[in-house]
Amino acid sequence: MVSGRTEQILHLRQSVGRALRGEHVPNTVVLTGEAGIGKTTLLDTLVDKLHSSPEPPIVARALCSTPLAGRDIGEVEALAPWLHIVAQLANEQNERLVRGRSLVGKLALAWVRCIPVVGDVLESAADTAIILKGGDRGRAPKQHQGLLRDQEQMFRQCINLLAAISESSPLVVIIDDMHWADTSSTNLLFSAARELAGHPVSFVIAYRPDEAAVSREGEGHPIVRVVAELERYGAVDQVRVTPFKAERLIDLLRARYLDYTPQPAFESWLLRISSGNPLFITQFLSTLQEDGRIGKRTGRVSPGYQNVQVPESAQSVVIERIRRLEPAGRDLLRYASVEGETFSTLLLARVSEEGRLGMLRTLRRIEEDHHVISSLGKQRLYGGTETTLYRFTHTLVQRTLYTSLGEEERELVHEEMLAALNEEAERLRESGEMVRDIGPRIAAHAEVLGRYHEAALVLMEGAEASWTELAVEETARLVEQAIANVARARKSERFDTELFALEAKALRTRGRILRYRGDYAEALDVVESSLEAARRTGDDRSVVGGMIDRANSLRHLGRLDEAEEEVRNALELAISAEYRAGQAGALNSIGTIIYPQGRREEAVEVYLEAIDIQKELEDSWGLAQTYSNLGNAFNALGDVAEAARCYSKSLDIAAESDNLISYGIALLHLGNLSQNAGDHTEALDFYEQSREIGERISYRELRAHSLLNIGALCRMTGDLDRAAEMFEEVTEVAEGWASARFMADLALERGLFEALLHEKGSSEENCRRALEHLGEAETYFLSAGDEEKAAIIGAERTKLKSVVR
Repeated sequence: MVSGRTEQILHLRQSVGRALRGEHVPNTVVLTGEAGIGKTTLLDTLVDKLHSSPEPPIVARALCSTPLAGRDIGEVEALAPWLHIVAQLANEQNERLVRGRSLVGKLALAWVRCIPVVGDVLESAADTAIILKGGDRGRAPKQHQGLLRDQEQMFRQCINLLAAISESSPLVVIIDDMHWADTSSTNLLFSAARELAGHPVSFVIAYRPDEAAVSREGEGHPIVRVVAELERYGAVDQVRVTPFKAERLIDLLRARYLDYTPQPAFESWLLRISSGNPLFITQFLSTLQEDGRIGKRTGRVSPGYQNVQVPESAQSVVIERIRRLEPAGRDLLRYASVEGETFSTLLLARVSEEGRLGMLRTLRRIEEDHHVISSLGKQRLYGGTETTLYRFTHTLVQRTLYTSLGEEERELVHEEMLAALNEEAERLRESGEMVRDIGPRIAAHAEVLGRYHEAALVLMEGAEASWTELAVEETARLVEQAIANVARARKSERFDTELFALEAKALRTRGRILRYRGDYAEALDVVESSLEAARRTGDDRSVVGGMIDRANSLRHLGRLDEAEEEVRNALELAISAEYRAGQAGALNSIGTIIYPQGRREEAVEVYLEAIDIQKELEDSWGLAQTYSNLGNAFNALGDVAEAARCYSKSLDIAAESDNLISYGIALLHLGNLSQNAGDHTEALDFYEQSREIGERISYRELRAHSLLNIGALCRMTGDLDRAAEMFEEVTEVAEGWASARFMADLALERGLFEALLHEKGSSEENCRRALEHLGEAETYFLSAGDEEKAAIIGAERTKLKSVVR
């Protein structure tokens, strides 16, 4: 822990400097402290010091989105702070980085359409860029390179970009208010900090521990877990910004008053009435200055300063500061508070009565004279629109101003800002861009105004944009908010088929996310609700989709007869409605249901029929999935060459169509073929790639199968320490959701592993554990009718029993 503001700046500079020299020291500095305690001021000072150093590093800085009308905007903005970081690097003018844009175009093409970059230099580089750089473990092999817009590649490309830039110049990445960041952003911070250890890159983040602890409905913000995990690897240097003490107060006073000399009695009084909070210290100083009780240059206080009215609470301090504003400035800040703790001149200009120039002049005077707002400079928001951002110096200031607005006045400001945001969104749609960070803001204003249908629509639009990058956590939160708004709309609006269609769509998306997470029972409940909503719309296509989703959920729960009946009914309805995409989806689902039952030739037929339709429709996502399923059927029939062709086809199509789910599954299957062929090195490479993808997209089933296969392969090749690590991890991942078949396969592998340890001279406890695991597996395969496999396991158990004392 570091004490003293001067000492903290020195400590920050030294910590960052060591990381920038490439020393093996913590490369992540974490600033923590309560609101208004001075974290942002420390960051400002650090940036100034870095820029004024003899060989200044490149500094990229981002601020996470603060709440709007009580809604946590940041938690659903997938990778928003990193988008600002990449945009700054693309436009970096540092003379040692003349290729900033070309580097982004070459190494981070998946970010190009998401960042506001002006000019055609980046676009021309992007047109011919190759994204995936083969050769490293965990990347796609060169023959399967493609333009993937998914979270795995978003992470990989960002890290590659940071590494490449640091080769030209040391790099400092600063993210403030990390307690408002989305889950994907915190995960990317963890990955980047781990992988760039030893590179001349330093990460500096700031967050409020109190806010982080109660975030996400009491579960806590993921930054807490990420920082703890980085500490485990020795990658974190923590700086706790605590309330001012006497020596820190003198530093502040000398900075504010050029000719200040110590006044112990006054300093003691100021610390006591402000509780050492720098925000309240500055507020009291401003009050004394306005009352003529303190010299503007000397800081000398006049007798009787103790008689100034001392507010009883922080809220009172804020109210007093607001009261001292000029009426026009106070009203302007009231309107600004509607946008949130951080506000933009872009939206404020819509409601200002002074004109843009007058508004800017008023804001500058408020900042200089009253210290209740601070400028964050010009930034590009909402798909590239440039605007100046301001921030209230404390969240209490924003909240107090917002609540002081009359109800009708507040609604009018919300309506104006909503109209401005809708105009920006329409501009984005017309240019073919996704409504990303602007969507949740539109929804927040719409919710306040009771326009719940509108809020749900834009939230689902944002969810679809997040899903294309497989930002699962952010997508899930957007969908939950959309569903909540649909429920509100149903209470306040008349019957509307469009509303039920939106509800069905949102619930289907939620069910899909639950299946990817392995929560099959909950997914079934959700898709049944989705199907009910779809039937109310009278739209056969929506009903077909809901029936297929229900069949898939039933299949995952092992209820195969029900699943097959449901999906065949869906196929009949799709045919009668002449819904070709629905027919292909139903056929594919039929194959996945009948294949595990041994009806493999029949599965091949329905898969081929589905492929014909998908080719007709140019459905790349569906083709990638169906080719993978077809490969499974051919492999089970013993046609390994045809299986390999199908898996490779699936991989190629998935790469071309941004389908990382099918991409990861195809990698897993190719790993199985390589392992069966005895090429353990290639098999391990495929498994590692599929495992990493499963982690990135929160696809628990893919991750679990990859871990199990890596563990089995390590057992066979003698890497027992790695095998033990994999089996422990997969047990944790699979607990509570995996199918009985998967748990039996896991028990079998753990049993064989423990038996091998016993053979190599370990304790008889290993033998007992082996018998226990193998017994679980034997019981399952007997109940499943696989007597051949059960007999093999039984023979292994008999051999082990003979050596147990």
